[in-house]
Amino acid sequence: MLPLFVNGDAQKSLNALKTSLHRFYSAKIPDCEKQRVFDTLRGAALALGIAVERRTFAPKNEATPPAEQAPTVPVEVRNP
Repeated sequence: MLPLFVNGDAQKSLNALKTSLHRFYSAKIPDCEKQRVFDTLRGAALALGIAVERRTFAPKNEATPPAEQAPTVPVEVRNP
């Protein structure tokens, strides 16, 4: 959980956001969600006056590589 806002306390909100940004890389966030979560944190930080660099997270390719084909052995075909 990465908190962004503490209702009624601007300083606690600021501290919560800074902590969330610090813990972002150690949080267990699925690769497909990292970009969205980071953009949300970054937007909240910018709204509170914290400069955060833009980053791009490419999802890891989860497709399994194709199996290598075994080398084919030439077969002699005889016509009857």
